[in-house]
Amino acid sequence: MSQPPLVPDVFAQSGCDRSQTTCGPRLVGSYFIWEYSKPPDVVIEIVSNQRGREAERKLLQYAQMGVLYYVIFDPTNQLRAGLLRVYHHNGQAYPQVNAGWLPEVGLGVRLWREYTRG
Repeated sequence: MSQPPLVPDVFAQSGCDRSQTTCGPRLVGSYFIWEYSKPPDVVIEIVSNQRGREAERKLLQYAQMGVLYYVIFDPTNQLRAGLLRVYHHNGQAYPQVNAGWLPEVGLGVRLWREYTRG
């Protein structure tokens, strides 16, 4: 049975030169795990409504794929769990961690300023 693709809003991949064949062929605007032989290191989902199920379905799918960090940015707190959440795949589980520095990929995530409706 075919399933719809899982397409994040933003992702980051380290250690992969897209111009080289060591990580697969250069595909314009596409990233396929089976072509690059590894999942993205960081996936960021931006919540715009509750239909995406970022905190349930997508969290489970990214954990199963082995994505190292999964970040949910919910600028209007629609999911009622905070504006920024970071999950770290530790090999067995996907616990929530404090937002900040992601040492394995040399990337930081944080709220620059508190989002306010105005």
